[in-house]
Amino acid sequence: MSIKFDNDTAKKLEALYQSRDARNRRLAVLDALQLRTGESVLDIGTGLGHLALEMAELTGSQGKIIGVDLNEPMLEVARSRCMGKSEIQFQKGNATELPFEDESFDVAVSIQVCEYIKDLDRSLKEMYRVLRTKGRGVIIASDWKSTIWHSTDQVRMNKVLSAWEEHVHIPIYHESLVNT
Repeated sequence: MSIKFDNDTAKKLEALYQSRDARNRRLAVLDALQLRTGESVLDIGTGLGHLALEMAELTGSQGKIIGVDLNEPMLEVARSRCMGKSEIQFQKGNATELPFEDESFDVAVSIQVCEYIKDLDRSLKEMYRVLRTKGRGVIIASDWKSTIWHSTDQVRMNKVLSAWEEHVHIPIYHESLVNT
């Protein structure tokens, strides 16, 4: 089973991405990236475009932000959010087959996307391929078993975590990832 990312889901995610925790995570990402004016940035799994818009503020009108995502309803929201910002573009794209030439970007970022990618190794190679020499990349993925989701009903908690596992290709806390 997989979450269907349709217009209704995009609206629900919009509210989530406006939360204090989501904003703080984006600020931490921006701090880690140390973006400079004029840099070109690839946002892999851009979603609703929040991070793309915030990155564009740091790279300025001389910079270039390209957001790719497989989900058209999310891209529609992202395009609307960033309307009028010519330095930001969005296009449908797959993390395992990025539609860009080698060494096209100064920076690549992928936030909360890894668990949805079936061939994670290929997506990492693709990110590396499109980064320029000395380019920077940031990947953030959550270890969902360590999140502060707690219930005194352990059976219910296990059901929640199990349901989460069913909708992603690779649970971030999967044993093969933990030991690598």
